[in-house]
Amino acid sequence: MVADEVRGLARKTTESTETIRTLVERLQGEASESVRSMNNNFSQLAAVRTLMASVSEGAEKIRSAMARIHQGADQTRLGMDEQESVSKSVARQVNEISNSANASLDEIDEHCARASFQNSDHGLSVLITRRPNFAPYCVSTLA
Repeated sequence: MVADEVRGLARKTTESTETIRTLVERLQGEASESVRSMNNNFSQLAAVRTLMASVSEGAEKIRSAMARIHQGADQTRLGMDEQESVSKSVARQVNEISNSANASLDEIDEHCARASFQNSDHGLSVLITRRPNFAPYCVSTLA
C-alpha cells in the first residue's frame, strides 16, 4: 500500500510538473510576444518622434517664410506711401506751373490787348523790347 501511495504521489508529481512546465512555456511565449510588441512600439515611437521633429522643422520654415512675406509687404506699403507722396507733390507742382502759365498768358493777352487797343505799332515795339518773350503773341494779335 505504501508503494501504491508512492506511485500515486509520483504520478501526481509528474502530472503537476508537466502542468507547471506547460504553464511556464506558455508564460515564456507570452513574455516573448510582449517583448516583441514593446520593441515594435518603441520603433513606432521613434518614427513618430522623427516625424514630429520634421513637422516642427517645417512649421519653423513656414513661420520664417511668413515673416519674410510680412516684411516684404511692409516694404511695399512704405514704397507705395512714398510714391503717393511724390505723386501728390508732382501734381501740386504741375498745378502751380499751370496756374503760373495761365497768369502769364493772361498778362500777355492784357498787354497785347492794350497795345492793340491803342492801335500803335510803336506801343507794341516798346512792349516787345521790354518783354521779348511776348513777341509771338503780340505779332499774332496784330495780324
